[in-house]
Amino acid sequence: MKTAVLCLAFATLAVVGPSCGGDETAGQRVALKTRLTTDATSFTNALGFAVKVDKALLSVGPLYYFDGEPVTASRGPRPWPRFGLGVAHAHPGHFIPGAAIGQMLVPDTVDLAAGPASLADGSGVTGTARSGRFFFGVPPTGAKAGGLSGKLVRVEGTFTRAGTSRAFVATAGADDLKDSAGENKVDGCVFSPGEVTGPGTVTVKIVLTTWLDQVDFDKASASDPASLDGTEAGNAFVRGVQKALAYQFSYAK
Repeated sequence: MKTAVLCLAFATLAVVGPSCGGDETAGQRVALKTRLTTDATSFTNALGFAVKVDKALLSVGPLYYFDGEPVTASRGPRPWPRFGLGVAHAHPGHFIPGAAIGQMLVPDTVDLAAGPASLADGSGVTGTARSGRFFFGVPPTGAKAGGLSGKLVRVEGTFTRAGTSRAFVATAGADDLKDSAGENKVDGCVFSPGEVTGPGTVTVKIVLTTWLDQVDFDKASASDPASLDGTEAGNAFVRGVQKALAYQFSYAK
């Protein structure tokens, strides 16, 4: 895992310290708990399949929080509040992290279908977080890692359409989930509300409906359970897992 993606080391962070890109991060150091949730385990996807997720194992790596706009942002430059300088911001598909606000560095494996999960505590500084960076944990670690069999994501459940139900399984590994830089991460995720005002909890909601929204389960294998791996349905699943909209960061005191 490359640590250069975060030029700021919070373990030695002063009240004001340098950050990536030459900006400055000003604020008080704070402890940040970390929590993972999901949006739903039963839903109907865009192609009309009723989906019920029974297990959703995810290998979670480091998490980082920045003041740069998420990839979904489209507004123009905002003024730099202290120096009056214009700052370039991310447009769709292009992420500029900006200054670092926080991080969580301890990997683990969670089952999203089992309910909210707590991860290790992180650290940061007070300020405005606008975006998050989600790393998959490579290789998987933690008590539930064995269930992944070396993959980074494994989803099991059933799909139903026209009164017919079948079990399915979908997995994605490190080679599947590399971004354009060759790293196992999802960049430019939305972080809201963004004002980190003191010690609190960062929650990352993993949107399972986005993971499976474009999956045509009729294109899965004929096996029992139906496997998405190596099929057109599996390709749609991997694309869903790679979408920034599937990882929604938020903060609460």
